[in-house]
Amino acid sequence: MHLNQFNNALQLQVDIFCLDMANSVEEWAKTEVQNNEEYQNRINSELIVIHDGSKGVSF
Repeated sequence: MHLNQFNNALQLQVDIFCLDMANSVEEWAKTEVQNNEEYQNRINSELIVIHDGSKGVSF
């Protein structure tokens, strides 16, 4: 069960939670980051590398 709440505890299903987080980051990147020059400068110079995960992710 995902997002089940019982006695002040929230139960998360890890696989669904991770997919939700990844989808949220992708949406944020498309709407907020893509057209923001400050974010782009920081990403390109110091912050992170975003890899294309459209074909899946492997470790």
